[in-house]
Formats: sequence, C-alpha cells, structure tokens
Amino acid sequence: MNGRTHSFPLLEDLTILILLACATLSLGFEIKENGPKEGWYDGGSIFVAVFLVISISAISNFRQSRQFDELLKVSDNILIEVVRNGRRQKISIFDIVVGDIVCLKIGDEVLAYGLFLDGHSLQVDESSMKGESDHVEIDQDRNPFLFSGTKKRGKTEGGKKKAW
Repeated sequence: MNGRTHSFPLLEDLTILILLACATLSLGFEIKENGPKEGWYDGGSIFVAVFLVISISAISNFRQSRQFDELLKVSDNILIEVVRNGRRQKISIFDIVVGDIVCLKIGDEVLAYGLFLDGHSLQVDESSMKGESDHVEIDQDRNPFLFSGTKKRGKTEGGKKKAW
C-alpha cells in the first residue's frame, strides 16, 4: 500500500482501477452512441459490480478485524491471584480495583502502581521504565513503592502489593 491509508484499500487494487476505467469509458461511449436512456447499461453494470466487490470486501475485512480484536482481548485476559474482602481468589487483570491485594509471583508484571505490604527479598526489574537493567530491592521500610510495568524478579516467593 506504499504507506498510504484509505478508507477503501481496494481502491489501490489494479484490477479494481482497471474495471473503473473501463466502466467510465464504456459509459461515455455507449451514452454517446445510444443516448442516455439505453447507453448506461454496460458501464452502469460494471460500476455496480465494482461497488458490490468493494462493499463485500469491506464488510469481510471489518468482521475479521472485529474477530481479531476479540481474540486479542481473550489472549490478554490473564488471571492473577488477589486477596479481596479477606478471601484469596483468581480474577482477570482487567477486574483489579483499588484496595485489592495482589499476590505476585516471580516473573509477574506489576499491573498498577501499588504499595509493598508483605513478603521478603522482593526485587523488581524497572528496565521498562528507566532503561537500566539493575534490579531494585523493594521492602516495607525504605522502598515500599511498586510501579506499573515493572516485573518481579528474584528466587524467593512472596510479595504482596496493594493497588492504589
């Protein structure tokens, strides 16, 4: 598509452009020869066929795009363990709310800004924020803040955070 964007990418298709040119020429010549009452049949028929092809293709592309978006939503729907209302449960990452206590495991991504509540030897990789690959030690006293987009590192289990 050469970097151009159109509402109808099919208008860049060479076959469609040739059909439109033929329809225009046919319409012009036939109207000149047979008059407007009967001269529009051939060219008009080609225009209708091209319109149908473009419309059906656009509808098909729209449906495929919608199905792809739904598939992306399903693949991004990761279950995570939280403590909510005193009960430990698995919920979708899209259902996390302020006040949830999220139980992090090694490799989990911190999904929201939060406070470190409990655990030991929690290290996070903040390279997505700072570009540095140094792991940052998180503890309740000196550095209790967790930032969205960081990943939990280290060999020990534990580490709960509270979403703000």
